[in-house]
Amino acid sequence: MQIQYPFITRLLAEEEGGGYLIAFPDLPGCMADGETIEDAITQAQDALEAYIKSCIANGDPVPPPSNPQNFSGQWRVRVPKSLHAALVMKAKQEGVSLNMLTATLLAEGINKEIVCKPKNLVKKQMVPKRKIIKSGIKLKPPAVVKKAIKKKASAK
Repeated sequence: MQIQYPFITRLLAEEEGGGYLIAFPDLPGCMADGETIEDAITQAQDALEAYIKSCIANGDPVPPPSNPQNFSGQWRVRVPKSLHAALVMKAKQEGVSLNMLTATLLAEGINKEIVCKPKNLVKKQMVPKRKIIKSGIKLKPPAVVKKAIKKKASAK
């Protein structure tokens, strides 16, 4: 039986050595890299296997893989009244709902990437490849963010 863990792939900058990095969010410290995405996936499979074997050998519990089906996509969040008001005004200005605006801002905040399990690698490989889902809405940063960016730039 194969255990499948979701993973996140990141393109490494030249300063970091180039290539690709794969990390398993469910397994702290379990990551691998490679010059190509294929190399990174192969190395990640080896790292995953070694991580699990190490847990078993040391008598540590093997963390279970997270399951996207366990997430409803809903949660309650509390924010300051001023932020709530600013988000409502921005949503009205953009002509979208508050939910759509906040979901879009959150997606942009994590580089517009959502980890998913694609169909093409599940059969063939132990680890799923990520799929990038991009937001179709482009928003201007709120005035508060623009001011903070200008303030930070002028401080340098």
